[in-house]
Amino acid sequence: MTTLEQFENVLTALAIWREARGESLAARDGVYHVIRNRTLDAANRWPKTFSGVILQTLQFSSFNAHDPNAAKIPTATDGAFIQCCAIVDSPGADPTSGANHYLSIPAGDPLPSWADSNKITCTIGPFTFYRF
Repeated sequence: MTTLEQFENVLTALAIWREARGESLAARDGVYHVIRNRTLDAANRWPKTFSGVILQTLQFSSFNAHDPNAAKIPTATDGAFIQCCAIVDSPGADPTSGANHYLSIPAGDPLPSWADSNKITCTIGPFTFYRF
């Protein structure tokens, strides 16, 4: 494995961990697949690399400068991070049916303007997944 591939894998595991560390394995897997599905987008709306997708401005809140999760780094023994690494190393089937967006907001908070209920592919825990 090249250094670039290692970087991509660690960054992807970090993104999953930051976005869904307190959630189920299935929810973490869903976050992974959203990132992956964006890299595979036939309309080329997103970068083709995992790092390009993850680091694209304002796409994953845990990488936004003022988000409290942006400063969080897991320890090597963090069980949730180990699971995130395992997802990256051996991804299973896509549980989101091709989703390329997700959201998780507290009940009662307004939905973002892009959250079209006709585009929902599934819900896993607190995450609602969308395909646009």
